[in-house]
Amino acid sequence: MKNFVLKSSDKWSVKKAFSNLLLPFVILCVGNTGLLGKTIELASHSEVGSKENVGPNPENQPLQVTLAYGDHLTLEGPLENISSWTILHSGQTVGQGIGNSLLNFVFAQPGEYSVQIQDNHVHNAQSCDHSNLPSEILVTVTGKKMVFDFTQVTFSAPISNGNLNGIVLSVPVIVDSYDGSPILFQQGTVYTAGVGTNLTAIPVQNVMSLNPGTVVLNYTLSGSVSRPTYIMFDFIDVNGKVQSFGLQQQIH
Repeated sequence: MKNFVLKSSDKWSVKKAFSNLLLPFVILCVGNTGLLGKTIELASHSEVGSKENVGPNPENQPLQVTLAYGDHLTLEGPLENISSWTILHSGQTVGQGIGNSLLNFVFAQPGEYSVQIQDNHVHNAQSCDHSNLPSEILVTVTGKKMVFDFTQVTFSAPISNGNLNGIVLSVPVIVDSYDGSPILFQQGTVYTAGVGTNLTAIPVQNVMSLNPGTVVLNYTLSGSVSRPTYIMFDFIDVNGKVQSFGLQQQIH
């Protein structure tokens, strides 16, 4: 069974939603015929249920996505089953097409959008070949955007094994807004991943008003690295999306 996946940073929230479905879905696909004598279809997103009694099937639950203005959906998975798609904004049709042409649509204006997908996939009730696509994606487009420039990351001291408390990480971000107004950015702790690491990056300023343009954000490292490893930093942007930065060299 192929899975529908959001390729952008939205994939984190989608992963969480689909992970809640994965275990019961696998159990039912493997054991439902012997135990129940029939196939049960499951609801998507955060609720699980059968088409008959417990709830709607996966195609009837919309997927929710947040984008910055000027962005487009970035989906991976089999899109050849899309016989048609329609995008509505304020009750008006603003886009139509077939197949993966959906990925070319630019959400230029902030607001709420409904992406309606017609899927020609034919479900076989005797197997786990459920549709790969939702029938609707609800897209919230914000009027603010932020891009971390990870090519310009600097540290106030070399990163090596041991205690890294007090080292300052600096990263430029490119800020923009739909109407040109400042953006209020409430920063949180940046968490890391890496074998043998216990490391976070704490913002020097928790709340900042950022004018459009390039701004340097500063974070103070807290924690240590206990063995040779690679480190990944997960920054959260103004729209709540993860933008990840991985150190290219192994820490020794």
